[in-house]
Amino acid sequence: MRKTFRIFGMTAVLLGAVGNGRAQDNPQAWHGDVAFGLSLAKGNSDTFLMNASAVAHREWPENELKLGADGNYGLNNFGRSNETQSANNVHGFIDYKRLFMERFYADLRVDGFHDDVAEVRYRVIVGSAAGYYFIKSDSSRLSGEVGPSFIEERLNGLNDHGYMTLLGTERVDDSF
Repeated sequence: MRKTFRIFGMTAVLLGAVGNGRAQDNPQAWHGDVAFGLSLAKGNSDTFLMNASAVAHREWPENELKLGADGNYGLNNFGRSNETQSANNVHGFIDYKRLFMERFYADLRVDGFHDDVAEVRYRVIVGSAAGYYFIKSDSSRLSGEVGPSFIEERLNGLNDHGYMTLLGTERVDDSF
């Protein structure tokens, strides 16, 4: 459990240092958000839940780059002899967009995921897509993407397996 606390703490500090707040006077500066949550409930079922997330993004005239990481750690019957893990997962991503016009772009995204409770040892998704911003303003964005992806994963301690899939996404972002 100490190792998990250290990983969450270091991730939040490092990604928080990359970009915290808004740089209104420099549109090409890094922007970012860091969040940390802690919940402890006592009663019939003592529960503990900790979560953290960090996102940093930067825009150039024809490129956009977004980096992020998040995770959760939780226990039921916290501090008791029959303590069970209710959450233990980590996710990270890199998302790069190349704009061809103001609203039309190509996207390359890599996601990594690990979940002890669901017994997902790892899942890596690499995908490319063509996308379009339906709404693109200074305060919010709505986009849609479609394209092929490749998923490589190991579940339940079994052998690795990979497969192709078609990815279709809709994204709403109001963190600008």
